[in-house]
Amino acid sequence: MSCDNTSIERRYKSLLLKGACNLRSGNLLSIGKPNLESVRSAIQDSKVNLLTVSYVDFGGISRAKARPVKYVEDFLRKGVKFAKANFALTSFDIAVPQPGFTVASGEAQLIPDLSTFAIPKYANNIAKFMGDLLNMDGTGWDVCPRGAFRKIVAEAEELGYSFIGGAEMEFSVVRFEDGRLVPFETGGIQSQYGFEISQSLMQEFVDGLETSNIHVTKAHIEGGGAVGGQFEIDMHHSQALKCADDVVAFRDAAKAVTRQHGYVASFLAKVGDQFTGSGMHLHSSLADKNTGRNLFADKDDDRKLGLSQLAYYFIGGLLEHTRALCAVLAPNVNSYRRLVYQGRWAADAVAYGPNHRGLAVRVPEEGESGVETKNVEFRVPDPSGNPYLGFACLLAAGLDGIRKKIDPGDPITYDLGALSTRDIKRKGLKTLPKGLSEALDEFEANHVMKDALGASLFEEYVNVKRQEWEMFNAHVTPWEIERMLNVI
Repeated sequence: MSCDNTSIERRYKSLLLKGACNLRSGNLLSIGKPNLESVRSAIQDSKVNLLTVSYVDFGGISRAKARPVKYVEDFLRKGVKFAKANFALTSFDIAVPQPGFTVASGEAQLIPDLSTFAIPKYANNIAKFMGDLLNMDGTGWDVCPRGAFRKIVAEAEELGYSFIGGAEMEFSVVRFEDGRLVPFETGGIQSQYGFEISQSLMQEFVDGLETSNIHVTKAHIEGGGAVGGQFEIDMHHSQALKCADDVVAFRDAAKAVTRQHGYVASFLAKVGDQFTGSGMHLHSSLADKNTGRNLFADKDDDRKLGLSQLAYYFIGGLLEHTRALCAVLAPNVNSYRRLVYQGRWAADAVAYGPNHRGLAVRVPEEGESGVETKNVEFRVPDPSGNPYLGFACLLAAGLDGIRKKIDPGDPITYDLGALSTRDIKRKGLKTLPKGLSEALDEFEANHVMKDALGASLFEEYVNVKRQEWEMFNAHVTPWEIERMLNVI
């Protein structure tokens, strides 16, 4: 297939983001605001021998291709090609029976975004980039997840807002031993002992993240006890695309580092019945795009949460669309193993409250610096999905609340964890979907989500996720056989 390279390069340059690369691998120092020349020079001065660029598919899996460093000029300008049919793959690497994109659908060009350039410590012979998927004529491909998030960010900017986001990443570090999962450590929840026996691995995580341009703000052992092995590392809030790029780079780093020690870093919501569920709490705020002033803060808030009316409308949008958001932010058949039980510090109801860890939306206490850092935390998500789609839909929901002036009402200040689902509904509150199929029903009926992602991306995402559900639902589990084989 022929390719208009000039058109692709022109389109690529228009997609570059402003930002700085913070490279601390080997003897590389900051190269400032990246451009073709500075990135090329940094690569040539390093020990790099492979160049990789990646995207994230509908199953939340990072897909990448590499080129030898001798092709650096061609790689930086034209990237690599991927079959569009790859977007018909499920999380299980099986193509859906009736895909929107087939072997006859041609290719997309994956162009490296220079602002994502990193040489991570855990793989210092590789230069890594996130990429944008373009059609072969250089126009944006409407199924590119990163492009979908970029579009919603641009809509926010048209309204005068800059989107700021950040994630708290929880994940399990385990290995198989004699047919069972064994955790990396079994210290107590957030215990000093657990941290100390894990500190060497934790330091490798932090080093890998920092050299991937991620600013770590906090790290600790989360789940503990006999089935511990759960880590939490929080990332600094970032503007626009970078908050999603950071999630992708985080997962890559954690998996690579743990594999070097014979373990697996898993971002499944639940890796076993007795293991602590892993979430990805997403923090969001809006700033004035011209001045950078936080628009979620108001010290004169009548509801005493320090929030502006704009922030309340944003929360209203999140709550209005929470059940649909589950399809992209709790996007795996496994996700609902974490969400179905009350009182597990996930989200007992579609509601919000001050510093409340049992609701869909938490308003964190920010102390004296609250004016600059005020944000809202969405507690439903887990880290298994595509962060570009997740952040895009989350922002679209918040903006819908602002446009429609959806007020969330009064906050919930009491614990719902001991209540049954029936009792919660009697209080006039909604609960989360009980499975992926129910979440997809909500998602398909939600026009805000469809408008945010565009028809082609939206429909193919649903197609892939429906197939994942059907494959899961057709599987007979050991739980059923163990309990019913002899009695039924």
